[in-house]
Amino acid sequence: MDKIKYRVWCKNRNEWEKDPVFIDSEGNLYHMMRNGSLMQCRPDTHIVQLFTGLPDSKRTDEYPEGQHICEGDVVHVWETTCTPERTLDFTSEVAFREGQFGFTKDHYGDWTQLAMVTCKGIKCEVIGNCCDNPELLEGGDSNL
Repeated sequence: MDKIKYRVWCKNRNEWEKDPVFIDSEGNLYHMMRNGSLMQCRPDTHIVQLFTGLPDSKRTDEYPEGQHICEGDVVHVWETTCTPERTLDFTSEVAFREGQFGFTKDHYGDWTQLAMVTCKGIKCEVIGNCCDNPELLEGGDSNL
């Protein structure tokens, strides 16, 4: 079984957790202290964002395989094989609903599976996330 990858945002410090953070089988979040002990985190002060399992389309020296797309990321999605009658070009936040990752506001309606970015001719690039860049979202509010 693959590891579940995630990142954790601390609302109190307004930054990503740098030290190890663990989730137990009941969904409780723990921060590892420097002495090795675990301290439970308050759920109202932390946001856990899961890795979707997909990389974005952009390749850089820092991300040669593409940047991991995570829940809460703001992505730009576009079609490279557009015709004048059918254009696909939108910015959206990635969320997890109904057992799947998808776009919260997209070109087609309210919800589309993130898996569509694996289709030929569809590109997706992470341009920010709801915690670091709330201004990228319409009205500056996250859907998380």
